[in-house]
Amino acid sequence: MKSKDLQKLVFSKNENDKGSRTIRTEAAIRKVRKCLQKNQMSARKLAIKFKISNTTTRRILKDDLHLRPYKVTVEPNFTEVEKGKPVRFANWV
Repeated sequence: MKSKDLQKLVFSKNENDKGSRTIRTEAAIRKVRKCLQKNQMSARKLAIKFKISNTTTRRILKDDLHLRPYKVTVEPNFTEVEKGKPVRFANWV
């Protein structure tokens, strides 16, 4: 098979297929959205609950629902005296 024939085959496949999804369907996206509205759940637990792969779950969360992973960080509350200590040390050096 020549490369031009292969290109025609690939192009005809893409034109006829229209990229039908098998797992990331609208129904799966709706299920994940509904579950997240009720309570927060990790992506791994969502994948287990709906019996889909971790990668697919993360793609649904990121690409379809436009959610991003994050972790809440707790910062210490410094007093004014503690805030001045690094400045005094820098001036001393």
